Amino acid sequence: MEADQKSTRANAPVAEVVFTVTEEDGRYVARWDDPSGKGGITSQSESWEGLEEMLWEAVLSHFDDEKVPTSLRYVFLRA
Repeated sequence: MEADQKSTRANAPVAEVVFTVTEEDGRYVARWDDPSGKGGITSQSESWEGLEEMLWEAVLSHFDDEKVPTSLRYVFLRA
């Protein structure tokens, strides 16, 4: 892949963020690792509604305005 293609891909908006969600000690815990290596997002809540609200707030804080994903997806993992 050429350098200008890599640069364009790096600056493209993220269409979707996929969180893995587990239940730990009665709380929902969601995690996402940024594939660009710039950290990630981890959040937890006792309710699903609370978790979803916190994740949207975290996503809005993590991404630049022009790169905010249009959707979040959740993959539930069972222990």
